[in-house]
Amino acid sequence: MKFLDWDSLRIPLLPSAQGSKIVVTTRDETVTKTMGAVSTHRLKELSPENCWSLLQNLHFKMGIPVHIMSLNP
Repeated sequence: MKFLDWDSLRIPLLPSAQGSKIVVTTRDETVTKTMGAVSTHRLKELSPENCWSLLQNLHFKMGIPVHIMSLNP
């Protein structure tokens, strides 16, 4: 991420309510440095089973299409 890219996201948010927070997710530590992040929180990698469970619970509440079921680890 280039600093100018971050500015294009950040500047429209400046007039927002004082004390507001911006949450950004990334795997690239240079992104947090470019943004001047105040704090970061590292998450552990999800297992393939946990990734599948998350996908099922968040996206396929009405049932999983057959062509997607074949991707199950």
